[in-house]
Amino acid sequence: MMTEPQPPFITLVLRLARLLGRKLWQLCIQPIGGISLVGVAIIVIAVTVNIKLLESSFLLAARGETSRDSYGPLPLNDNYVISFVSLSAGVSPETTRYLVDGSIGTLAAPGNSIVDYMIDLGGLIDVRELTVYWGAYGVDSNYITEYHLEGKTDTRNETPWQELAAGGFPNTRQLVVRVNQPLSQIRVRASSKNYFGIYEVMVDGKVLRR
Repeated sequence: MMTEPQPPFITLVLRLARLLGRKLWQLCIQPIGGISLVGVAIIVIAVTVNIKLLESSFLLAARGETSRDSYGPLPLNDNYVISFVSLSAGVSPETTRYLVDGSIGTLAAPGNSIVDYMIDLGGLIDVRELTVYWGAYGVDSNYITEYHLEGKTDTRNETPWQELAAGGFPNTRQLVVRVNQPLSQIRVRASSKNYFGIYEVMVDGKVLRR
């Protein structure tokens, strides 16, 4: 079957387009200052992707969320903290919330020589590490005489608490315990010779289920 020949004008435009394409490609791969335009484009794309990833991480942090695929400090909800020790007269209920407010400058203290706090993690968390910041109470033998850190995998009252760590006088401002197991709730109990409190409890882990 015979094909109709292209008009000279179209043939000329196609030749110019192919020539322009080759020139542009040569220009892209021609090094300028030690790097080609293709290299510049690759760098720009890589930087853009990294910026997007950083933006996602910042958004998660701003929303108080932790990526399901990575371990890290877990933002804890201060509404999920309960003191099993009744607060003494004149002690504000706000002190209970200080246990997980993200600051080691605020003290959770019921006004008693015993503290007993339960923290609901808001879901099932693969807890890698648990940190209790005693502050000065942890290095002054006039205070803490024993402590118990416990956890359980669900929120049912009938589920028994499992001991994660225990000891006498901690002799440290910051107690760090390796856990490496899934937990839904954490309990911190301690006794002292005098009234005392806990500055902060921190959890490092990964969300398994909300």
